[in-house]
Amino acid sequence: MVRARNRSIQLSTIEGVEVSRPLFLMAIAGCAGAIGLSLIFGDLLYLHEIALLLVLGAGTLALSWHVGALKVFSKLTRQNGWTVHWWIGPLRLMREAVEKAMEDRSRPTSRPAYHHPPPSPPATPPRPSPAPPDDDATIRIFPQRRP
Repeated sequence: MVRARNRSIQLSTIEGVEVSRPLFLMAIAGCAGAIGLSLIFGDLLYLHEIALLLVLGAGTLALSWHVGALKVFSKLTRQNGWTVHWWIGPLRLMREAVEKAMEDRSRPTSRPAYHHPPPSPPATPPRPSPAPPDDDATIRIFPQRRP
């Protein structure tokens, strides 16, 4: 079973898993637009406004590089699949885990159909209950003083 925040799907129905950066192409367009604005209107903008446009464009580009989408294609969802957006590092780990689980599921097992459990060790005899204390068999740590 593959579980996400709002969805879960059986591993046997998964056809493929894909990790991509869908926001990065939009961020490239936004960054190019910010650079274009600062170049075209550079004579009308103050220096700090030009710097702000460039920093915002570069920051958006850097942030979008680290955001990704994990898309799971299933027999049940047909062509659409479902997508989880998050940081790219954990999404790659999720993809690797799902792919490994898919490989393990498709690999034939080497065990027979019915697996006999190993024999259990012999039962140990119960311990005898402790004897009641004997008043004459008292061990003294400190010797008694004789008057």
